[in-house]
Amino acid sequence: MLEPEDLQEFHSAGAMNSVLVEVQHQRITPDPHGLFTAVRHISLISALITRFSGDAQYLSEQSVDDTVHALIAACQPLATAQVHYAHALNVLVTLHTTSTDTQEREGELYRHLDQAVKSLDEARVVLFQSPNDTPPPRQSPAAAPAHAARTSTHRKR
Repeated sequence: MLEPEDLQEFHSAGAMNSVLVEVQHQRITPDPHGLFTAVRHISLISALITRFSGDAQYLSEQSVDDTVHALIAACQPLATAQVHYAHALNVLVTLHTTSTDTQEREGELYRHLDQAVKSLDEARVVLFQSPNDTPPPRQSPAAAPAHAARTSTHRKR
């Protein structure tokens, strides 16, 4: 499992890709394990935001404009992803502490997770506009939306 401190070993592009791989492989489920995983994802995204804003500040002192712009611009969709994860975390807590309509709440959970993944992808695209980073490998269509399969399943019920 990837930890926030592990991200310091990577270039910004590598750190972003590592978090995306972690999010894709450690799926959030509507059970106690999902709660733990959501907290881990929030922690990783926080580490990226801290890392990118710190790198941008450091590089701005050296006048590396394109890279600084890409790092700062990537922080906005990362923050949006973090907000969606916070909403998902709220849903997970509600699922385990109250007797609510489970199907409806799970649908809400997966909608927030889908939006979080879209924001993470947006951050990746913005980040790779930097001339110093190499583009990420293309993903197969099956791996694209991390939680879409579960969302469509819940809508059919």
